[in-house]
Amino acid sequence: MDSATKSPVDTRLRGGDDSSAQNTSTDSCFSLRPLRPLRPFASSAVKGFLLALLSISPAAAQTSPAAPKSLAAQCGKGLEGAPKRVFSNASDQGWQERTGAKPAHHDAVSMGGQTFEVFTSPVGRHFVRAVNYGTGSATFQTNCYNESGKLQSMHYEMRTGQGWGYEDMQEFSLQGKRLSHTTRFFNTEDHKQIARPPEADSFPDFTKPTIYQSFEALPFITAFKKRANATQK
Repeated sequence: MDSATKSPVDTRLRGGDDSSAQNTSTDSCFSLRPLRPLRPFASSAVKGFLLALLSISPAAAQTSPAAPKSLAAQCGKGLEGAPKRVFSNASDQGWQERTGAKPAHHDAVSMGGQTFEVFTSPVGRHFVRAVNYGTGSATFQTNCYNESGKLQSMHYEMRTGQGWGYEDMQEFSLQGKRLSHTTRFFNTEDHKQIARPPEADSFPDFTKPTIYQSFEALPFITAFKKRANATQK
């Protein structure tokens, strides 16, 4: 079976379908991307159900969540038009910068790895977008870092093939103190808030986003610095 005949990603797991890419508002959940690896499901029964519901194929790599409409609106001035660098840990060689022509999320989808997209403004602000696809579920997260590399805001989303998801939004002070924290469960079809689903107990780790308080703490930072160091030599 070639890639053209394989099943596409269930839109309940995507951060929006293809048509939403041009109409996504800057505060929409559809601009989210992820940071923590997906762990095995706690219940074999749940796992079996999700496997039957959706199995993400390599062809799914051709479809990424919709890009945010305005990086500047989400993370500050200077990011519109900023170059994008992509990092993946899908290979056995650890974190590496992607330079090929494959879609940015190819490794995350087809090989089980994480993918980070990094936009850096001329003054050193960073917008970090991460995605991690699993079988029947996916996580998305965006982080905004100021010129000093301190985390300013985090927007996390977990989606399941069961039609529900979880959202977590946080803002931080320059000292790392949490200023605001909002969480909720939602319907993946219309993104409206719902009561906590009974199945949520089978996904304990997915409601705990990884918080990287500084840009330097991100797992791909060594690979990120390699090209900069090579340029300076």
